[in-house]
Amino acid sequence: MAASAMSLPVCSTCGRPPQLTESQLARVQQAYAALAPGKSLNFACPGCRQPLSLTAPGPTASAPVNVVVPPPPPSLAWMDDERFKAQERASDVPGALILCQDPAMRQTMQEVLTTLGYQVRLANSVTEALDVMRFQAFGCVALHTNFEGNGLEGSRMHEYMRHLAMTHRRSIFYILIGPKLRTLYDLQALAFSANLTVAEGDLPRFAQVLSRAIPAHEELFGPLVEELGDRLSAR
Repeated sequence: MAASAMSLPVCSTCGRPPQLTESQLARVQQAYAALAPGKSLNFACPGCRQPLSLTAPGPTASAPVNVVVPPPPPSLAWMDDERFKAQERASDVPGALILCQDPAMRQTMQEVLTTLGYQVRLANSVTEALDVMRFQAFGCVALHTNFEGNGLEGSRMHEYMRHLAMTHRRSIFYILIGPKLRTLYDLQALAFSANLTVAEGDLPRFAQVLSRAIPAHEELFGPLVEELGDRLSAR
């Protein structure tokens, strides 16, 4: 499905389509292009925070099958700009869980997440991680794709995160780190049911990556997450 065929819905509160910035529109177009037929993309109107929805049209018998060419990964040149150096950011989330075997990468992630206000917990095995998540709430989970030695295919931890109940998953910022991933590539994150993907080579700039990814995620999807939480709590 081509992103150019996307038509923004009219916000019932504002009486007009949402006035998205260029970067917000690009993220919505990327996510819309990746939707399966009949699936919906939820996001918030930036003017009034009203939840909005875009639904991909279902397949038709007469329509030819079009091959979707995904957009290229975003440019990372902005990370070399001094204006985008990471700043300390307070957070009220309970904690962050890191699953990474490499000591240097684990230390880098721990230092950055600690600076952002997370209480960091390191897991040495999937069993340990799953056990601690039963009793402690985490606002962030960072998983290296080779933590279990065989990539994400067959990964117990990744499968656990993918199948978490929405009442739990909605509050977790799920980060995947790996040698085959592309940093800040929204389509790749969507494909893996994650919130953010980070290439190993960009870990030295992990703080800058998070300074861009977390606020963008909260700005676009935060109101929907809050509303979903209210609806589920009311049941």
